[in-house]
Amino acid sequence: MRSVRPERVASVIREEIASAILFESKDPGLKGISVTAVRVSADLRIAWVSYQVHDSSPGGCLAAQKGLVRATSYLRSCLRSRLRLRILPELRFEMDDRLDAAQRIEEILGEMEGSGGAGTGGRP
Repeated sequence: MRSVRPERVASVIREEIASAILFESKDPGLKGISVTAVRVSADLRIAWVSYQVHDSSPGGCLAAQKGLVRATSYLRSCLRSRLRLRILPELRFEMDDRLDAAQRIEEILGEMEGSGGAGTGGRP
């Protein structure tokens, strides 16, 4: 039987980290970051935090990554004060590139549509 506790903990961690970044952090490197998802290991020792950056330029992504590294201990202290967990998970941040991938797929489909589509034989 699969435990739902990691999913519940992940959901609370996502909410708390997003709130801390959005409303409490004064680090300019964290501006424009949206927490999209959190996955927690079965033993609750590691939390993978997926995020998107509004400025998706290489410089914006690098600034966000550096800001999150700087803020890791601050974010863990926020979690420590708000969650009642025996062991506080280690935070690992990963860029969520699903939106970029979806946009790229849309571009490719648009190009295929504009060229008449492959395999249609010129028929509508």
